[in-house]
Amino acid sequence: MRKIGLVAMAALLGLASVAPGCSNEDGNGDDGDAGGSGIDAGGDGTDGGGGGGMDATVDGDGGTGLDGAIFGEAGFVEVDGGILLPDGAIVACVQAECQGRLYLCGNCLDDDGDGLSDSEDPDCLGPCDNSEDRLDPAIPGIGEQCTRDCYFDQDSGDGNDDCSYDLPCDPLSPGSRPANPTCPYDDRRTCETEQSAACLDFCGPLVPNGCDCFGCCDIGGTGDNWVFIGSVPETGQPACTVEEALDHNYGSCRRCTPNMDCFNDCGRCELCLGRDPATIPADCFPPPPPSDAGVPRDDAGNPIDAGPRDAGTPTDAGPPPPPRCEDDRQPCGLPTDPACPGGYYCLTGCCIYFG
Repeated sequence: MRKIGLVAMAALLGLASVAPGCSNEDGNGDDGDAGGSGIDAGGDGTDGGGGGGMDATVDGDGGTGLDGAIFGEAGFVEVDGGILLPDGAIVACVQAECQGRLYLCGNCLDDDGDGLSDSEDPDCLGPCDNSEDRLDPAIPGIGEQCTRDCYFDQDSGDGNDDCSYDLPCDPLSPGSRPANPTCPYDDRRTCETEQSAACLDFCGPLVPNGCDCFGCCDIGGTGDNWVFIGSVPETGQPACTVEEALDHNYGSCRRCTPNMDCFNDCGRCELCLGRDPATIPADCFPPPPPSDAGVPRDDAGNPIDAGPRDAGTPTDAGPPPPPRCEDDRQPCGLPTDPACPGGYYCLTGCCIYFG
């Protein structure tokens, strides 16, 4: 569920579009564009994954590559919104751009080689995320700023989102390393926590379940494991991952205090960062339809004409289960969920529109 503090907030995410292209400027992904290793375009189709990680690539020389897509001088070979495999099969994959740029979490590839691509990878937080191997978005220009804007968009300025929060206002100093106190806590600072309606309208829909607008997230959804997902440890290189946070490695993932004025909590029936889907209660899902007893038959197996069948007294199925997603958004991310439609991205269990 979403909590927006003192100002009412509107619906869902909005900020990128689906595009067929998959080329970048230098092809290696190091400049913030959508490069990558071309590993495993498998998945369940929620935002671009295919079905199960097919082992079939062809590199520019026609040889066998890693797992996933076809490469050549022209980039990927795309057919009918999918990626063509050497055996003629098409892996359903819709790439998702972030304001005209294609980043690693929207390119349909398993760039970190963990067998999960894009929205299936727990360290991907939307198409405006250029890193599958950690929670830091790795977007050029976003560094260790002491004043944060909306963490989940594609830039580091507040001009387009009107969100602003000073990390030195947090007593836990999530933006400061002991050996390099970049943004230490300052108890003399006047700290404003209330965010504007413009911030809530723009950034609120982009925030994953269990996070505030500035990257402080309760990993696992337990209510007591708040970490700043943009943490920079003593090495100077961002290293916070969902796994590290679940292991309570607070060297890689520094503790933080959430800003509850611009916040999306982890609801009882919601998928959240690091939450095991098996912990979602059974009553969060609709009951299965009643089984059909079929046509009555005699001992020889012949149908018996018993006339109209009495359906009996209807039973009260009880109230419907609570929604897994707010604002009529389509649930996603579980094996029984349908894929998100084109233009949407599966983020913590809900199809989010980036357009």
